Amino acid sequence: MLRGDVKEGDEGWVEDLNVDEMIAHIKRGQTYDGGVAESSQHESHAGYAYCAIGALSLLDRPLDSTSPHPPEEALKRGVPDREGLLHFLASRSFAYLAKEEEEDEVEENFLESKAGELDLGHIGFNGRWNKKADTCYCWWVGGTLAMLGNSTIINVIPSRRYLLDITQHRIGGFSKSVGGPPDMYHSYLGLAALATMGDGDLKEFDIRNSISITWLNNRHSNSDFGPFGPALALSD
Repeated sequence: MLRGDVKEGDEGWVEDLNVDEMIAHIKRGQTYDGGVAESSQHESHAGYAYCAIGALSLLDRPLDSTSPHPPEEALKRGVPDREGLLHFLASRSFAYLAKEEEEDEVEENFLESKAGELDLGHIGFNGRWNKKADTCYCWWVGGTLAMLGNSTIINVIPSRRYLLDITQHRIGGFSKSVGGPPDMYHSYLGLAALATMGDGDLKEFDIRNSISITWLNNRHSNSDFGPFGPALALSD
């Protein structure tokens, strides 16, 4: 994996990862509720789910278009309960209700509703059970579902509204949640989520690498942009 197609004895050869053990480690992280954590005994989290599925998806990516490789081999081996994971990710979305958001000053979020009862004006995402919506989880959840081939689980229009109407800041960028100051982290992941949803004003996004395909293809000539380059490369 690390050395690509370099043969042992050639210049550039390095010790490689134990791919089988890596897949087994990720597999052990799936929890009783279908999510993914540091281990099966810890609390599941959408961010861990993204990291797990992203790692497995990269293992499934061939070295080049001619390399023989069974599709989704690592994903099938590393996710014992795929339906459970999809249910966990789908359960991270809920209706955003401004009044209750203002009244609830603690971290817990009591705004979740049954799917059939959701007000589809604005839909946000959280990363764990009983937590408030957060801009970045629109990405962690949406990106994971996209890698699994289940993007249609997300209701795109109200999810875009949540980002553009609720967490996008008037001075630019995105905040963690309503009323907060914008920051680079949430701004980038907010744009990444919108790109993954197919926003026409943003460039095509490489979900596994969390970067625009344009930037990835031209990475050797983009050094002048510094750390802000990947974000700048998202916009046409």
